[in-house]
Amino acid sequence: MSNVKWSSLGRTSSCFALLVAAASCSSGSTQPSEEGDPGAIQGELVVYVADYEDHSETRYFLRDARGTRRRLAFHGSPPVAPGAQIRVWGAETAGTVQVTSFKVIAPSLDPRGIGSLSSSLIGVDAEAPRKFCAVLVDLGNGLGSITAQTVSTQFFTGARSVNAYYRENSYGKDGIAGKVFGPYPYRLTACNSDDGGDMDIMADALLPKLPETCDQYGFVFARTGLCAWAGLGQVGTPSNPKSRTWYNGSLSCVASVQEPLHNMGLHHASTIDCGNIPFADNLSGCTHDEYGDRLDTMGDGCRHTNVFNKQYQNWLGGCNIVKVTSTGTFNLFATETPCNGIQALQIPFPGGKKRPIHVSSGADELETPDTTLVNYYLEYRISSGFDTGLTPQVLLHADADIHIDFQHTFLINLNPTTSNPGFRTGQTFNDPAGGLSITVTAMDAQKATVEVKVTNGSGAPTCLDGTTLAPPGPTTCSGGVMTNDAGIRDSGGGAGGNIEAGRDAQLSDAVGSSGGASAGDGAATGGSFGSGGTNGVGDASRGARSPVASLGDEGGCSCRLAARTSETRALGRVGGLLFYALGALARFRRADRRRRLRAD
Repeated sequence: MSNVKWSSLGRTSSCFALLVAAASCSSGSTQPSEEGDPGAIQGELVVYVADYEDHSETRYFLRDARGTRRRLAFHGSPPVAPGAQIRVWGAETAGTVQVTSFKVIAPSLDPRGIGSLSSSLIGVDAEAPRKFCAVLVDLGNGLGSITAQTVSTQFFTGARSVNAYYRENSYGKDGIAGKVFGPYPYRLTACNSDDGGDMDIMADALLPKLPETCDQYGFVFARTGLCAWAGLGQVGTPSNPKSRTWYNGSLSCVASVQEPLHNMGLHHASTIDCGNIPFADNLSGCTHDEYGDRLDTMGDGCRHTNVFNKQYQNWLGGCNIVKVTSTGTFNLFATETPCNGIQALQIPFPGGKKRPIHVSSGADELETPDTTLVNYYLEYRISSGFDTGLTPQVLLHADADIHIDFQHTFLINLNPTTSNPGFRTGQTFNDPAGGLSITVTAMDAQKATVEVKVTNGSGAPTCLDGTTLAPPGPTTCSGGVMTNDAGIRDSGGGAGGNIEAGRDAQLSDAVGSSGGASAGDGAATGGSFGSGGTNGVGDASRGARSPVASLGDEGGCSCRLAARTSETRALGRVGGLLFYALGALARFRRADRRRRLRAD
């Protein structure tokens, strides 16, 4: 079961993340055995994170079956899993239950299967787009520059729309399509963003007015001083996404992309500041900048999200991510385009070390949440698509266990005096405790060469699906695969087209064709709900589907680089040949029987 450790947020451009989740039991908590304990209360754990200009606040509530909510104070940040029910024990003081222990009653199993994916990215099958409905809300002073057309452009049809972003980052797999409804008049007198608060009351009042139901809703209104935040989003997981987001006059690329991704379980992309060194063995003296990663839309830049987040969303598979536990040199391909080669290296901290970093909840924090970092992640970024204009560099992140939901990611700035935090050619990073060094020895237009040295390391590099890989891995992005006779067989396909997009522009700067506004129903269409195509992304061809590649067991890479559909087609061809052979045998036997009858 995937667990979550909720962390606080803090942003200069305020954003409020509404977390709806249910807790699983912490290994350090007391678990009473009496389920009928009259001192216990039971329900769903609902968590809110409020982001203000100078701090953020984490709030916990227990929502019981009748809808009654109680404020909870945990002494420590409990790992949680969306959809679970918990029972808590503690004394209630001043309207808040001081939790002394808790127990999971009904955990929510997550079927995502992260870490066991085996599909290729070139020619990936597109999922049906999620149905997203943008709802214009007039709070009494109009919408200003916000119109149905500009909102449709920003979410559905623009060159740097939410749909375009999802399509490019997921390599054609995921996207959104929908309509813009309204504006609907609504009187807002306060901005309590707690569970069941003013924002949920707004949503509950307006949703019945919509002529359609949707997978996700975005409530858009002109800036109001009643709300201190710029954006608000419920938090779920990829397999159990939430549905509601709110936009307080802010529809930049970062805000419009980030809030729906909170619905899908992504946290913010942060940076670590350890003074005069990039990273420390003991992070107690380091601080974090909540939105410090300006090369990530989950941070503060309209760029690709990092490979940890792409893995969490199941946008990477097969040998796109390789876990390295011993010395080797690897070809690391750029993350911006579909590729059947290595696009990320996951390197555990030497000796299985775990490094907690405190993420402050602000002045009113009720617990001291930590994020426990266990792995380095390396990825190669180039100037392409949403990353157009980026200096090619290999980025280094320190991240938590991928199976723990809603985790910050932390970019390590290797060059604090420049605007490019990644490796330069020839630059080396050494783990602060020793036992590991990482050197980028070369970079070109498609890939970087990375040398990893692990003291007393062991084990072959391992792909997401559990197969092993022989360094340096595939030599082309189309997925040259080592066969079991040490030969190389090209798996075909091409890198496909790129989607050009600019930096974090405001709504008025959005580029691209917009949906047509309907004067009759006040709705602007942003793509077909049922289509699995590009939905306004433009020329985003993903290359021809690869033929089946030979999967070697020794002497080379045993990555599963062929698409499942290709494997199915291969099985179909084998079945067809077998059917043909059986038919020929039957015809031969009938002919032979006729000859013998004539001979008799």
